[in-house]
Amino acid sequence: MITSILLTTDGSETSKRAIQHAIVLAKKFEAKISVVSVVNYSQMSPYSMAASFDGPIIESLTTAVQENLNFAQQIITDAQVPCDVYLEKGDPRIVIADKMVASLKPDLLVMGKTGTNKISRIFLGSTARYVSENAQTNVLLVE
Repeated sequence: MITSILLTTDGSETSKRAIQHAIVLAKKFEAKISVVSVVNYSQMSPYSMAASFDGPIIESLTTAVQENLNFAQQIITDAQVPCDVYLEKGDPRIVIADKMVASLKPDLLVMGKTGTNKISRIFLGSTARYVSENAQTNVLLVE
């Protein structure tokens, strides 16, 4: 039985498809969706910018993440599915797999198989791979 779904979004096309999958499942099981998007500070390089630029860059990243959350929330609300949204900060892999799963205890985590940050994937590995291997819940990866 699925009563709670944790949905991640980063604005990528696969995360947009994941929204639709989460809605279908939520309607089928009368579940609530919790949507999380993470401001990924690891995208900023301390070697490529002066400290005075940190504020505007962080603000820009946070605005983009908030827009992703607003987009997902609107689609879910329009589908008449109850949802909560969470804007988090840090490494998306750790925030999703550890923090959000531990605090929300979802029955299912739904996320896109690939995201927007190809550079991080090359050096650190895929967020989806890390989450699917480490989250203490069922994970649905959407193509």
